[in-house]
Amino acid sequence: MKRPLWFIPALCLLSACATGILPGENGKILQNLGGEYFAIATAYADLGKYDQALTYFTYAMRDKNYYTAGFYESARMNVFLSRWDQARSMYETLLAKDPHNKDLRSSLAYIEGMSGNLPGAESLYGALLGDFPWEESFHENYIRVLAAQEKKEEALAAFAAYTEQFPAGASLKALTELTGPFKEKTEESAEGAPAEGAPEGSPDAPDAPAGEDPVDIPPAGDE
Repeated sequence: MKRPLWFIPALCLLSACATGILPGENGKILQNLGGEYFAIATAYADLGKYDQALTYFTYAMRDKNYYTAGFYESARMNVFLSRWDQARSMYETLLAKDPHNKDLRSSLAYIEGMSGNLPGAESLYGALLGDFPWEESFHENYIRVLAAQEKKEEALAAFAAYTEQFPAGASLKALTELTGPFKEKTEESAEGAPAEGAPEGSPDAPDAPAGEDPVDIPPAGDE
């Protein structure tokens, strides 16, 4: 299955998110070994050197004070490295501890989409839309997941809902271009369908089967 590459990443993938399961001690001077490893890992992550960052976040996890934060950051690094199986497993572990966390749920939906599990991404984004209908990025990614699966009617319906809720949405132009071909095909199909009950010989009447001539019916009383 073709992997869509245009999903909007969850905001918490781009920067560390404060969640109910992460320690919030930003700015504290790190004096123990676990803290030093965490600081080194963070510096590597800021430079985009995710392999090195992952290594040092793993080291930091040896200190129980940094285990949870190190685990979370390691999950993010796996996403940046496109290690989808590892990332999925780690985010599922995080969600098991905080199942209603919006950021973790959207990150997992992103992982499913990018890894090619489009039905899984569709299900997750659909659930997110049910809980957070005001989040524009969830609408956009849901439409893109549907479009990638060639679910034309569903994509058009989701796009109509998007335009109604976000008439000046940031992604309106891109989504219009994405769903435009679906709309054209739907209209062409409707125009090409014969009208129900159309009399034979009319423009909407069905043609005779290929290879067969229409049968002439003689007038009544002729032998």
